Amino acid sequence: MKVLGISGSLRKDSYNSLLLEHAREALPSDASLLIWNGLRDLPHYDQDEDTIDDPHHAVAHLRAAIAEADAVLFVTPEYNGSIPGVLKNAIDWASRPKGDAALKGKPVAAISASTGQFGGVWAQADLRRVLGIAGARVVDMEFAVPKVHEAHESEHGLVHPDARESLEAVLEELVEQARINASLAEQRAA
Repeated sequence: MKVLGISGSLRKDSYNSLLLEHAREALPSDASLLIWNGLRDLPHYDQDEDTIDDPHHAVAHLRAAIAEADAVLFVTPEYNGSIPGVLKNAIDWASRPKGDAALKGKPVAAISASTGQFGGVWAQADLRRVLGIAGARVVDMEFAVPKVHEAHESEHGLVHPDARESLEAVLEELVEQARINASLAEQRAA
């Protein structure tokens, strides 16, 4: 199973991008993670520019990466109580063209890390809602790393051993949904 990882942070030393690396290690053995780093290159969503025949190269790359993946893992920081604009912008592009979007029916999960005491759960909830409206099949499980700056500096690292099981559970459910999708696709093709 191919899982595409997308971090909603542009920051060079992002804790959320680091969380993607921890997720790579926690994936089920039959899954691999490819990290997509093209958020910075996406233009602002503009319906006038959203043409099926000739999308912007960064948009085409995003849509192709999502379409080729079996599932997508989104990792989001929390900015002002919600998801970053660049991440919402990517979802807007990936939710088009309506009816044939790369996100349509795609299994996705959302996890987060934040320096706040709740670990970005508001952003995570908003992200799951937006992804569901965009047509993705959203795993309804949470995983958040609160006070990530302290966790990063601790002897246990970013994901405490006690929390690793929760991360693994989210990832197992995501990969299981991808397996189900693949099985249904095989049945339809037969």
